[in-house]
Amino acid sequence: MQLPSRPYVALYGSNTEYKWRVEAAARLQAHGVPCYDPADQRWQQVTEQTGDQQQRLVDELVTVQRHALTHAACVLFHMARVEGNSPAARFELGMLSCMPQLPVFLHVAPDTLGRNYVWAQARLSPNFQTFETMDHALDAVMDWYGKLGK
Repeated sequence: MQLPSRPYVALYGSNTEYKWRVEAAARLQAHGVPCYDPADQRWQQVTEQTGDQQQRLVDELVTVQRHALTHAACVLFHMARVEGNSPAARFELGMLSCMPQLPVFLHVAPDTLGRNYVWAQARLSPNFQTFETMDHALDAVMDWYGKLGK
C-alpha cells in the first residue's frame, strides 16, 4: 500500500487479528480520513523456521513500516490477545512512547496478556490516549483529524 499524499492515520498493532484494520480503514475512509495499513502479504514468507534466511526481506519490510510510522499524522494502535502474538507490536508501542510529537490512540483488548502494564505505560506517555473500545478510539481519531489544520 502506498503512503497517502496528505496527512494520514497509521494503523498499527496486532497484525494477526487483521479484521480490525480492514474495519478501521473502511470507517476512516468513509469519513474522508486517509489512512495507511502497513500490513504486507510478504510477511507470510517469514516464519520462525525461515526468519534467518528471510532477514533481508524483514529488513526491507521493517524499513517501510518505520518510514510510514514516523511520517504519520497520528497512530491508531490496537493490541489484541492472539496466540503466538509477535513482540513486534509491543516494540512499536514502546517506540511510540518515545515519540511525544506523534498522537497515539490506543485500544488494548480486555483479554490481552500484560494489558495492565501496557495501560500503565500508556498513561505515562503524554502523546497516548487510551480507549475502552476500538469504536471510541476511532471516534477520537476522527475528531482529532477533523481539527487538524484548523
